[in-house]
Amino acid sequence: TLLQESLIERGLAEVAYLYGDYKYTARLETVQKMAKENKVGFWSEETEKVEKVSSKTKKKKEEKTFVQKLVDQLLAKVFDYIENLLDKIASWIENVLY
Repeated sequence: TLLQESLIERGLAEVAYLYGDYKYTARLETVQKMAKENKVGFWSEETEKVEKVSSKTKKKKEEKTFVQKLVDQLLAKVFDYIENLLDKIASWIENVLY
């Protein structure tokens, strides 16, 4: 019994990351095909619905408004300014102490 086969059969894993000539590739792919056809584990319809909803939510989070982009740019400039200022202060302190 192959652990990979048991996991794939239950829809808990998929055939991926095969390195070189793996003896059981065809066997695992057959089991995976059966799991998909039977909609087992993460091949189930319920999982597909959840994935669709989460991908829509993710897209919405990734889409930034003009104002959000502007704020991000301004914050980046502020942080750069503060970092530069702190470097100058650190340099000044080093010169005073040494």
